[in-house]
Amino acid sequence: MSSQISCHIYAHSLVNPPSLISGCDVDLMLRKSRGQIHLVKEEVNFQTKYLLIVYDPLALGLTSREQEVAKAFIDNLVLSMNLNLKRAALSVIKGEIPRPYVEIHPKSQVIVEETPKGKFIKVMEPIVIQEFIYITIKFAEEIDEDSILSTFTLINKLYREQVTDKLKAHNLKKALADYKSAIEIFDRVMIFKNLFNSLEKAANWDGKDRKGHELDKEVSDITGVQQSTVGD
Repeated sequence: MSSQISCHIYAHSLVNPPSLISGCDVDLMLRKSRGQIHLVKEEVNFQTKYLLIVYDPLALGLTSREQEVAKAFIDNLVLSMNLNLKRAALSVIKGEIPRPYVEIHPKSQVIVEETPKGKFIKVMEPIVIQEFIYITIKFAEEIDEDSILSTFTLINKLYREQVTDKLKAHNLKKALADYKSAIEIFDRVMIFKNLFNSLEKAANWDGKDRKGHELDKEVSDITGVQQSTVGD
């Protein structure tokens, strides 16, 4: 077994996701580092490309060399990082925004004039100038390694079926699936939709179907956020 495992991950702003006219320059800084997780910033484009390195993955619960096991290990670690971030979103999938190529072929204009000295031919060739504005949104965010690893332990426990209440485990997995869907897309409406669905499923993890003010109160009780804020 290798003493480390690594892969590329991609960061962007969750509130201002990349678009045709904007990209993200995200500075991530690890606090309270134990030296088990290392982030190397490599490239800024639509997203910010990082190399994620995990030292001694065996100590964190990696159980096999198999590709699927290693992928699940990284996926859960990145999910744990996302759950501890406030502004940035991390994905193991590189987002693509194809830029449409518009080719313009303006017609030339030819004017022929008869003059005493003969024909005068004037050819007018229009010049097309294309320009666009591109904005890079830059921000920095700290992330606590102890909190990442604590969350990572809980997620591994959930997915390894070490939770006694199967209904709650099932509902939490569905909530996390919606949360991951929100992280991996750039469409604001779908981001909001997936995050709200995730919040609703997490709050109703005990099987009750809370709606409206009842849901607001439950979320407020769990998070400590005022009920009026949750409602808004």
